[in-house]
Amino acid sequence: MKAFGKVLKFELSNYFQSKGYMITTFLVALLIAVVMFIPTIIQAFDDGDQSSGNIEIVEDGGDINEDDIAGEDDSVENVEIPVEYDEVYLLYDPQNLVNDFSMLESAFFAEWQKVSSESEIEAKVNSGEAEGGFALKSEYEATFYALQIPMTDNRADKFERVFVHMNRVAAFEEMGFDEETIWNIDAYYNAYMDVESIALKKDGTMGFVYAYVLIFILYFMILMYGNMISTSVTTEKSSRTIEVLVTSTSTNALLCGKVIAGTIASVFQTGIIMGAGVISYMINKPAWSSLISIDIAIPANLLITFALFGTMGYIFYALLFGMLGALVSKTEDISKSTSPLLMIFVIVFVVTMYSLMVPDSIWMKVMSYLPFSSCNAMLARVAVGNVEFWEVALSFGVLVASNILVAWIAAKIYRMTTLMYGNPISLKSAFKMLKKDKN
Repeated sequence: MKAFGKVLKFELSNYFQSKGYMITTFLVALLIAVVMFIPTIIQAFDDGDQSSGNIEIVEDGGDINEDDIAGEDDSVENVEIPVEYDEVYLLYDPQNLVNDFSMLESAFFAEWQKVSSESEIEAKVNSGEAEGGFALKSEYEATFYALQIPMTDNRADKFERVFVHMNRVAAFEEMGFDEETIWNIDAYYNAYMDVESIALKKDGTMGFVYAYVLIFILYFMILMYGNMISTSVTTEKSSRTIEVLVTSTSTNALLCGKVIAGTIASVFQTGIIMGAGVISYMINKPAWSSLISIDIAIPANLLITFALFGTMGYIFYALLFGMLGALVSKTEDISKSTSPLLMIFVIVFVVTMYSLMVPDSIWMKVMSYLPFSSCNAMLARVAVGNVEFWEVALSFGVLVASNILVAWIAAKIYRMTTLMYGNPISLKSAFKMLKKDKN
């Protein structure tokens, strides 16, 4: 135990005295904090612009007479200031369904022009004379032309809403309704109901978000620090440092010290980065409310599950990475040795993320009892599925037992291969040597 403590202290000092580790930790935390403050900064500038009191008037080059702007009491009223738009949109309307562009101009904040054909729309959009164009086939069909249409583009939906609204207003006018009545009727058409959903047992939506984020955190922790542990083991072999270390302490203490130190360092770094993000978001939550509003209130049972299964799952993979790192003596051979384990972990991650919508499926239940996947699958089931306490306890027991078994095997292989140099040793050959050594 004393040897383990010395190795743990030495490995932790390597992490926390590393400038790269500390700088990366606090730079990433600072970057996330700055990103969280961006809406507040933008809002502050917008408020400053609005309170400046400057009004820009675009003149059309003509003179405005005093008689045009003065009323009986010499006050200014009903002055129409022409607006100059930076963008142009085109409309091909062979049936003459649109006679007034005012609503479209207000919705798009752009100038609208009629054209004589769809080919004219294509030509002007391609030449850059217009941002886009619509070809009206009928009251129920239209085609939108633009150079690029991103996934988040809403111009087609906006045109549909405005066009439907214009047709509705025109139809009401033909029926003899006055303007006030039309607006009252239109208010009913555009009315909406704000329905609040309250989950008495489990909020599936927020559970999905929590599971998604926590599984991603665990994914990056294992990938990043697992490779660091295997690299550390291989580097000690390639530099012959291991020959000195094994004379002063046991290989069991060396491997376990590296794994536990990596666990502590990863939890510290992830905690600093995530803490900076959460605190910054809570400070700037009012500014973010227009974009996204999340109440960060992770259920206690989910946090406990993440702490237990995340820690045990991380140690499970870290032991395997350390064992695979001992099979090679050159750092350039690490990827060849660890690639099968990485492939297994990535497959588990992808299947779990894909199955978040069906957390109680049979394959998720099976995965929640396998040591390679239980850290992800059980977390997902607790977050968005239905799982009994005995299932969680059984899964955790299997994971702990698997960790003990893997630690025993990894320590044996680590001890046996630490002084073996040359070509990489396959895992199959290592097990054969382990069986032969036992006999």
